[in-house]
Amino acid sequence: MLNFHSVLSPKLFNSKVNIKTLDTSTLGWIRPDGVINFQNPGAAYSYAKNRVLQALNSDLPFEKGIIIKKNRVLAEINGDFNKIDTSNFADKHFEAANFIHGHPDLYDGGTLPLSLADFLTQVGHRFKRMIAFNKDGEYSMLEEKQDKKFYNFLPVKMREFFELASRVGTSATALEKFTKMWAKFFPSPLRDSVRKMMHAAINNELLSGQKTIDAGRKLLNNQKLVQRIGVLENEIIKNGTAAKSINDFWKANADKFGYKYSTNFSNLKQAPGPL
Repeated sequence: MLNFHSVLSPKLFNSKVNIKTLDTSTLGWIRPDGVINFQNPGAAYSYAKNRVLQALNSDLPFEKGIIIKKNRVLAEINGDFNKIDTSNFADKHFEAANFIHGHPDLYDGGTLPLSLADFLTQVGHRFKRMIAFNKDGEYSMLEEKQDKKFYNFLPVKMREFFELASRVGTSATALEKFTKMWAKFFPSPLRDSVRKMMHAAINNELLSGQKTIDAGRKLLNNQKLVQRIGVLENEIIKNGTAAKSINDFWKANADKFGYKYSTNFSNLKQAPGPL
């Protein structure tokens, strides 16, 4: 169970609150199981966003992830500078919940939109929305579309089978397309190596195949190759090319995967309005 002792308490537990000016719509209370209940979804969302921005604008910025469903904060996870470990939730699904987290600045002028790992986490846990905020409160979001599927009318066990097969197929397709897109940033002799190394980093035999993963692991043990690719990758991120290309990737492919993509990151061109 998550430890909420470090969580900034909702207003109900803030001894400095002036009762005369208390806004009851923002009140929250913590249940014995650690879930935080708010009066309405908007208050829960504001709490999550503020907590994420607080982490991004701290002296040592880090990614914080918060899972909310309607008016409830189900979990809060602290990550490091550029990733959050959700392995503790491997056996849990949060269908129709939202995962809100932060993306610290990776270069002067901005950060990256939602990553491939973000998308795979969303599909795996069945999150309705995957939202990444930058330190300025701008967002990058993938939202699951409400498409009617024919197998929704089948018996439960059969429906679960088709639903799992659909999620695996979507994830595998996205993984292969994204790795190929990323590999194009590098000189042609390195592209296949980059693609295999990314498959190895995801390390999911169901999505990649063990042969590809093993090949990628061997390449990851080649320190000179890893360093060379690391230098080139850093340049790609620093000049903003990666951010724009990832944004273009989701704009071109999200709908095909059954998701709607939107963002208002100011470092990206043709960004739509705010969330």
